[in-house]
Amino acid sequence: MRAFLIAALPWVLSGIAIAIICANLKSMEVKNKSENGSYEKLDVQIAIGMLFGLVLGVMLNACGLWSNQAIGFAVGPLWGMAIAMLFPGKREENHED
Repeated sequence: MRAFLIAALPWVLSGIAIAIICANLKSMEVKNKSENGSYEKLDVQIAIGMLFGLVLGVMLNACGLWSNQAIGFAVGPLWGMAIAMLFPGKREENHED
């Protein structure tokens, strides 16, 4: 039973992360769209989330959660993107002085 849970864990985590990303993507795109049609703030937010997710995935690999190191490298950034979508954070507007 333990082997099954360890084998199914990455698939379940990936499915939940993809569902979170898909559910929040449209509303965040509308909020973050600038005048020129780019999504710069959303891109930066997702990139930072991927960075922290990759670090978390490597840390979980070092703890021995998965026997395959590639799982941490794949699931970490995906979950980082999902978490970045959930927390919009503070965004500074460009002020011209």
